[in-house]
Amino acid sequence: MKYVGVDGCPAGWFVVSLTDHNVDCTVFETFRELWEAHGDAHTIMVDIPMGLPGGNQPPRAADRLAREMLGPRRSSVFLPSVREVLSASSYREACEINRQLTGKKISKQYWYLVPKIQDVDSLLQDEPGAVKVLRESHPELCFWLASGGTIQHSKKTGPGLEERLTVLRKYLNNTGEIYGLVLRKYLRKEVARDDVVDAMVLAVAARLGEGEIHSLPNPPEQDETGLPMAIWYPDFGQDM
Repeated sequence: MKYVGVDGCPAGWFVVSLTDHNVDCTVFETFRELWEAHGDAHTIMVDIPMGLPGGNQPPRAADRLAREMLGPRRSSVFLPSVREVLSASSYREACEINRQLTGKKISKQYWYLVPKIQDVDSLLQDEPGAVKVLRESHPELCFWLASGGTIQHSKKTGPGLEERLTVLRKYLNNTGEIYGLVLRKYLRKEVARDDVVDAMVLAVAARLGEGEIHSLPNPPEQDETGLPMAIWYPDFGQDM
């Protein structure tokens, strides 16, 4: 059985794939290429908003609930735009669309995520069965739960990375080896250090989720295209 964690990276999508006997780390330029390689997985956990509310829907409950769970680290959860923003051709246009429909603009940081949201959404619209395998998750929520709420530092800092690697060592004996190999294989302009730990914890979450998996909210909401609007996470107390 295969379990996959995915995080967006400068080069595209960074993937950590876990099987009973192997850990594979790869970069894919497009999400469709990723799906072609790993669509046979039991679960693929992805750090990207999937279901998006339309202009006539309220904001996603998933993000509000995740922020509540994260407490002091709540700012790591982006609030997604409405689906109509995916058709925008510029940041200014995206802000105006979102403002007209919700009363709020979008952040520049979120705008930079839009191409990746479009990449995933395109696959989900073309491959309805993919929703049974792909699950939206959030690395910071996973690290927070796996650490028992002890994460204190940003993942962009040395202490923050070490905190997260310490958490991962509880679930992957070869955490340090995997992390080091990826850093040697890819340049930082291709894969950042935090991309590596984020994909690793999502792969762990995918594997643990074979037992019992939870969604925020429960049951998941659905967007206008039928996609679930939910953030998924497993019980981190169990052994892999």
